[in-house]
Amino acid sequence: MNDELKVGSRVKIEKNGTVYEGVVIPSSIFSEKNMVNIKLDNGYNTGIKIDEKCNIIYLSEPEPDKTAERDASHNGNIENIHERGNDNGSITIISTGGTIASYVDYVTGAVKPVVDGSGFMSIIPELNDMGKISIKPVLNILSENISFEDWTLLARECYNNIKKDTGVVVLHGTDTMGYTTSLLSFMIQNPSAPLIFVGSQRSIDRPSSDGFFNIISAVNLIKAEVMSEVAVMMHASTSDDGVSIHRGVKVRKMHSSRRDAFRTINGMPLGFIGPSLTDEKFRDFMGEYNFTPKYGIEYNRIQFNKQNIWLRKDVKKGGNTEFFPKINRKVSLVWFYPDMKRDDFEFLKGKEGVVFAGSGLGHMNKDMIELVKELVKKGIVTAISTQCINGTVNMNVYETGRELIKAGAISASIMTPEVAFTKLSWALANSSAIDDTVKLFKQNIAGELSY
Repeated sequence: MNDELKVGSRVKIEKNGTVYEGVVIPSSIFSEKNMVNIKLDNGYNTGIKIDEKCNIIYLSEPEPDKTAERDASHNGNIENIHERGNDNGSITIISTGGTIASYVDYVTGAVKPVVDGSGFMSIIPELNDMGKISIKPVLNILSENISFEDWTLLARECYNNIKKDTGVVVLHGTDTMGYTTSLLSFMIQNPSAPLIFVGSQRSIDRPSSDGFFNIISAVNLIKAEVMSEVAVMMHASTSDDGVSIHRGVKVRKMHSSRRDAFRTINGMPLGFIGPSLTDEKFRDFMGEYNFTPKYGIEYNRIQFNKQNIWLRKDVKKGGNTEFFPKINRKVSLVWFYPDMKRDDFEFLKGKEGVVFAGSGLGHMNKDMIELVKELVKKGIVTAISTQCINGTVNMNVYETGRELIKAGAISASIMTPEVAFTKLSWALANSSAIDDTVKLFKQNIAGELSY
């Protein structure tokens, strides 16, 4: 490769009539020989194979990495408070890692975590004019690596802020956000202030990022003081025309990469927010859901700080915050598939709870029904959810479902498999007997059994 194409250099490459201009970033171990990767000005990366057809124009030397200088300016503090103007109440932004709490180091090409308040405020300077905001890193992990211990740590940090009526925005990786928000909905009940989770499909320093819009929308919603629930706020469409507000026990990531990846399942969103969110656009967003006529869910329109907010009339506001931090990690979630054999799942007999994601109305084959009988006989609480995106479990319709009922399995009703999993983990830890666990599992605690 040309010696001038060192990492961090700004170059222009002409090849086959196309001009590519950007910053050279490291090649991966999977890159072909003589392949150069550059970050374009639109925030996307591209790879170009260097050969005799290329005309390479060197534009500038690598810029120095500002990370160390920026971190040193805050003397290693992990919590930084920024105050600007009048305040409707303080807000804490908690970082757990993931794409939304990261930026691209254009010298090395690596995605790095934002480790302090100054770094975060430099990327989203608009937050400086939105009152008292505390930035606190609590975890620094990819969301697929989150553990029960991490959930307990995060829940306690959120509770410590909410009990002081401080609204909380949690920056969380999108892949397992639905698990975290459902579990914290059971651990932190009747919150007196909003607990809002936001994510991003692209790092927030990139022009194409969705994180900036999600964060600003969450902060505005908290400052409007119109609700106090555990919720997820992500793009309502692929454009910056609105953010959906999903209840934490009703949400699922439905696409691996789109900005509008998140949807409310078996119900209607809590609402939508955006500065340019028109009545027509609100109706468009509502048109993607089909529960309103049947269940009579109504919305109010609210205006705050140049934001248009549509919010369900039954949204919760204020409460006497209760904290139930205990969770039982001896629970498994198992996805049913054809020709499943019980001998492959002997390990489940060492659990205290199992959730099976069954087919259709909540079905499994005869061999697995025999396993369910054995699990229930050993005192293992066994629940059946459905792999279907929408709809409820109904084990009374077909023979296999009725056999599961006879075996002692309980229904997860309209809960998604991930909500049933976190709820059973929580219910087992907060009850003293199997009957109490089952009763708690069937109780509508945080709206998981509502539309």
